Parts: sequence; C-alpha cells; structure tokens
Amino acid sequence: MRSKLYSRTIVLIMFAMTGLPLSFAWAMVFTDWRPSEITAKGEFLETPIAWDTISTSPLAGEDGTWRLLVIEESCQSPCLDRLESYRRMHVALGRQSDGLSRVLLTKEQIDNQDSFLYLDKFSNLDADSVKDLKHKAWLVDPQGWLVMSFKAEQDAAELHKDILKLLKNNFQG
Repeated sequence: MRSKLYSRTIVLIMFAMTGLPLSFAWAMVFTDWRPSEITAKGEFLETPIAWDTISTSPLAGEDGTWRLLVIEESCQSPCLDRLESYRRMHVALGRQSDGLSRVLLTKEQIDNQDSFLYLDKFSNLDADSVKDLKHKAWLVDPQGWLVMSFKAEQDAAELHKDILKLLKNNFQG
C-alpha cells in the first residue's frame, strides 16, 4: 500500500506539469507580454499600398506569388550587387523559393542573366509615389499590396529570415 505522501507527490507533479505552464500562458495573455526581440527585420507598413494605385500596369512576376520589388532609376554597381545578394537569398529559400518572384523596375536596360528576375518599366509608376519607393526593397503580397519594406543597405540574410518565415506560414501556391 502506497503512502499518502507518495500520492500527494504524484498529484503535485501532475499539477506542476499542466497547471504551471497554463498559468504562465494566461499571465502572458492578460499582461500583454511581448518578447523583447522581434523577428521581423523589415518594416511593416501601417497602411499597405495597393499596387494599382501607384502604377498603370500590372506588377511583373509569377501570379500568386509574393514579390520582392526593387525600384531604382539607375541600377549601377551597388544596385547590381544588391540584386545578386537577393538572387543568392532566393536560392537559399530552397523549396519555398517558388513562392517568391523578384522584380526590378528601372529606367535603364541592364544585362540580366538571371532568368528568375523580372524586369519592368519604371515609367509606369506614379511620379509622386516614386520618391518614397526608391532605395528600398518592397515585399508585395500575392494580391498586389505593398506590405513591408527593407532598407537598401540591409543584409540579404535578414530578408531571408523574414521571407522564409512568411512563405512557410502563408504561401498559398
């Protein structure tokens, strides 16, 4: 016959295994606790921008995919280096890479040997919008809304983390 102490110990262990984690979870919800580090390295737009409000033509890229959009009047050496780092980041996405299209809007013709980089005309953009869109990389959802921006000097590894997490959780293709 087991002692009362043994029985009480078992009940206490069962409570500790189930009750304490639940108590902590409820405390986190009611105190609105948030982790101190945010995983998103890009900047979410408070008000997303619809592509058709800033351009007269449809956005290039595969239909139904997220798009990484770069808008530069002139794509010289720094821009080309950035595009190469985005190409490597795209390859690093592995199986998830089908959920992303990369698009460059520029005035100049560039030597594009990347078959997965879509080129489009800069002239189709609304002139007032262009100044706010240049020198950044934009993440555009499959419905054509600009939802997140990344600084031009931001490391492609940071974009990779954000985009991979997004594609794993939201890819509909």
